Amino acid sequence: MPYNLIKEVTLAMNDINFAGFESRVKEMIITLLEQPIKRIYQYDEIISELSGTMRKNVRRTNELDFILQKY
Repeated sequence: MPYNLIKEVTLAMNDINFAGFESRVKEMIITLLEQPIKRIYQYDEIISELSGTMRKNVRRTNELDFILQKY
């Protein structure tokens, strides 16, 4: 009987310790991924702005080319 009690207590303690360990690992992974995700979002915003500017410049270039060919 004492052996089973010790075994059950040990298993319960391991479960409790593992749950705490598991939450710490999840928190650490989220912390590690947070910065790259923010950076990707910032890069996406920059790329969107640059592509909009490039489209405007291409349109202006095409308009100038059309005007130059016409005259």
